[in-house]
Amino acid sequence: MPVPDRAADDPGAPTFVVSPLAQFIHALHDGPCSRRSPLRQRWWQTVQGQLDTTGRRLTALVNRAQPDRAVFVPLTTLSRAGRPSLSHELERLREAPPHFLGARLAADCGPTCPAHSAHCDWASRLVKALRNDEDRALRSIVDGIADTFRATMADHWRPRIAHHLHHDLAYRTQLEEDFGPLALLTSVDRDTRPSTGIPSELVLMPCAFGHLRTHASVTPAGCRVLVYPARLGTAERRQTRDPLATLLGAGRAAALRALRVPTSTSGLAQHLGTTSPVASRHAQVLREAGLITTARNGRAVLHQLTAVGESLLTASRDHPPGTVIGL
Repeated sequence: MPVPDRAADDPGAPTFVVSPLAQFIHALHDGPCSRRSPLRQRWWQTVQGQLDTTGRRLTALVNRAQPDRAVFVPLTTLSRAGRPSLSHELERLREAPPHFLGARLAADCGPTCPAHSAHCDWASRLVKALRNDEDRALRSIVDGIADTFRATMADHWRPRIAHHLHHDLAYRTQLEEDFGPLALLTSVDRDTRPSTGIPSELVLMPCAFGHLRTHASVTPAGCRVLVYPARLGTAERRQTRDPLATLLGAGRAAALRALRVPTSTSGLAQHLGTTSPVASRHAQVLREAGLITTARNGRAVLHQLTAVGESLLTASRDHPPGTVIGL
């Protein structure tokens, strides 16, 4: 299942990035977000005994980060390529100025991590070396990530973790197609309000090891990043709850229900919480299917149900009119 990458067609559209490096760092971080993740719990129980000295030191470094701060390493390696490999991300990390990563670690991390105190002195010396712009310190981080990923994550990545992430992306892109970019953004961050609009240069990064928490940050290039908990194994169930949505698509099903009351295109867009072009496309499909008619009313057009559309809604009356399924 491909990862959508619409940046080339629409530079202002939110871009999805599936980052192996981000997943790995978040999995090593034993904070409230990852600790409550069932997938992370199972993975950690399997691999924690496999950590060598390098892996334990890397874990100590990662766990100096404050629980509510975005994970630091991926923010130096993000690109607008939606499918970076771990080797690509590590290559980008190698090219980062050591002092920049050291400054980020010093700003985002606390002085110690009690759970990993045996390796905290090493982590503190490493951060100091990075801030002194020592290349060997950066190389030790990159090599440590590569070795520890290979020992603990590589066997789990392709069969399970990447599978979950791509199912999440399929759900989010369908949601954007049906309801528009604002519905997409609200689905990954419930605190988002319509008045905030869609930020420019926005990267959305699903995380398999997150739980009910989003992390927001800004890359050195000024790109806004929102790391959000991926939906694990729920996309298929959501898509089959509403027979009408299965037949028409969730957005067009919601539009058909909204048109129990004759409505203009702008009124339909307002009802669905989307843009007028998206509402117009829904109306066009419903009209071509013979479910609605469209007539001009002054300067506006008015959409209303046909007898066939009424019959279809009557057959699916278990879902009340105007209900938006899947949000």
